[in-house]
Amino acid sequence: MKKDRNRKIFKVIAIVVVSLLAVYTVFDFWWGFPVSFLKRVDAEDIAYIEVRDGTNGKEFVVEDAEDIACIVDNIKGRTLHRDGISIGYMGTWFTLRFYNGKQKCVEKLIINFYNTLRDDPFFYRDPDEGLCIDYLCDLEVKLVGGWED
Repeated sequence: MKKDRNRKIFKVIAIVVVSLLAVYTVFDFWWGFPVSFLKRVDAEDIAYIEVRDGTNGKEFVVEDAEDIACIVDNIKGRTLHRDGISIGYMGTWFTLRFYNGKQKCVEKLIINFYNTLRDDPFFYRDPDEGLCIDYLCDLEVKLVGGWED
């Protein structure tokens, strides 16, 4: 009787350990898998992008087709990796809202730095630090003025 009970306990423990290892392996693979954004978005389908600069509170709208294409292509062309949990994080640099011709928001992304994009609940890192921060800063100066304005 005692041997049967010990075998059952050992069997349950083995199943739990194997299950946890399997879950960890799947999670680890998923976590390390590259991520890209705006996959289902074509620049031609975007009518405008609302941009908010979280460092100074200025807001502007990007309506020029070339500017939209540059921003969309930049973000689409990046391969990012999950880098942490963003829940509860409040700081932003640029918040981008992409609208189609029907004035429906099709995507919202937050660019925190040259290498960091936030799409809650995760941060995503670009190892090449190639996100379009400088381009957005130049557009901001062109459309709504510089920091001193």
